[in-house]
Amino acid sequence: MYSRPEVNELVPGCFMNQWLHGLSRTAGLTGRLRTPDNDLRAGADVPANPEWPCDRDETKLRGYFQAMRIRMRLALTLAAVMAFAISLPAPAAGFVTIGGAGGSDGVVASPNPTPTGGTKNPRPAGKPTGTVAASNWSGQYSMYRARTFSQQRTNWYCVPASIQMMLNLINDGSDRSKANQAKYWQYAQVHSTYPVTDNGADAGGWAAAMRRWGAGNYTVGIHDSMQAALRAAAKRMRLTGKPVGLIAWGRNGGHGWVMTGFRSTGDPKWTDTYKVTSVQAMGALWPNGTINGRSYDPGPREWVGYSELQRKFTRFSGRRERAWTGHWLTVLP
Repeated sequence: MYSRPEVNELVPGCFMNQWLHGLSRTAGLTGRLRTPDNDLRAGADVPANPEWPCDRDETKLRGYFQAMRIRMRLALTLAAVMAFAISLPAPAAGFVTIGGAGGSDGVVASPNPTPTGGTKNPRPAGKPTGTVAASNWSGQYSMYRARTFSQQRTNWYCVPASIQMMLNLINDGSDRSKANQAKYWQYAQVHSTYPVTDNGADAGGWAAAMRRWGAGNYTVGIHDSMQAALRAAAKRMRLTGKPVGLIAWGRNGGHGWVMTGFRSTGDPKWTDTYKVTSVQAMGALWPNGTINGRSYDPGPREWVGYSELQRKFTRFSGRRERAWTGHWLTVLP
């Protein structure tokens, strides 16, 4: 809809009317030209000799065209800026933060040195081995696969056996060889965060070996509570589709478990509001190994309830490991 303006406001319309009028006279037409202004209604014939009120104000007309030129330049400049912005590359993907620095889960990651070998991230992050729809959370998640368990071949091979099981899960393997456990043990010992004074290897050496053999950017998670540790483990498992290492028996120096699943009140992939109520884990001492004469480790596909976790997945205590002492430790993908 067009409204009929007063004569003093007719500058844009009268310019168009003049152009149409000149065109019609040059071509000898009285055609049915559409224009909204000066009573030239849509479909009306152009008068043979109309009276053009805007002829009386050439100064205003020149000012109008000067303003139009300025607007056109501004429009062209804006279009060029927008085209440049669209052509810029998108931000790089792949950065994930859990709770930020000193977040609500109390998670602190150890430094992430560049892997010294192997293929980085063999399975893309964000594409879990098992899939659970956001709107259909069943209450649990498991990435366990048969024939991935491996028993530790010596009393001190819990870390290398755990590395072996995690690599089996990530690479669809079923390796159980003592030779490979020995190889992982040697590497983990040399690359442990703190000096090793016995036959073991610490969480830092475990994470380093995972990076070395192409499992991705594993780090040591240091947590202020057991629930914070379990939440971080569940979150990373859902986002990467990879297993998590748990340092059980922490108050006595530590023993490795491989976490392959969890139960929680919400899906950590889609929400930060959830509580982990139990985990699926396997320990390399199963089925015959004991700690202090009692069976300790869960077997493949076995679920560990919260009360049992409180007894076995305890805060770490060490004489030299000051940054870890008093915290719950995990090996996170």
